[in-house]
Amino acid sequence: MPASSLMILMIIQSSDVVFQKHIASVESLFVISSANYVYFLGLEKVLTLDHPDAVKLFTCQLLELHQGQGLESYWRDTYTCPTEEEYKAMVLQKTGGLFGLAVGLMRLFSDYKEDLKPLLDTLGLFFQIRDDYANLHSKESSENRVSVKT
Repeated sequence: MPASSLMILMIIQSSDVVFQKHIASVESLFVISSANYVYFLGLEKVLTLDHPDAVKLFTCQLLELHQGQGLESYWRDTYTCPTEEEYKAMVLQKTGGLFGLAVGLMRLFSDYKEDLKPLLDTLGLFFQIRDDYANLHSKESSENRVSVKT
C-alpha cells in the first residue's frame, strides 16, 4: 500500500524530478493504473480477513490518506503556507493513515486493545517531517526548485 500511495502522490505532485528519481521513463497513465491496481490488491486481501470491520477500516484509512495528500497538494499549488497545527493535522491524515491501517487491522484480531494512536501519530509526524526535511535539503530538490519572487 505505501508504494501505491507514493506512486499516486508523485503523479499528483507533477514533479518530474521526483518522478524520474523513483520510476524512470514510466508513463503517468501506467503509474496511475498500477497504483490503483495495488489498492485493489490490498482490498482483495482485506476481504479475505473475513472480519466485519476490516473493509470499513481499510476504506476509512485510505480516505484519510487521500484527504491529507489532497490538502498538501492544494497548499503547494496555491502557494499557501499552513500553520504548524494545519501541517500536523495533514500529516496525521496522510502518513498516519497507513500506520492506522496496519495497526488497526492487527488490532481487529488481537486481544491487545491499548490505544496506540499517540504512538502512531508520533511515528507519522517523524517520518513525514524527516522526508520533507530531506527533500528540502536534497541536491536535486534545490537545483529544480522554482523560486517565487515577491
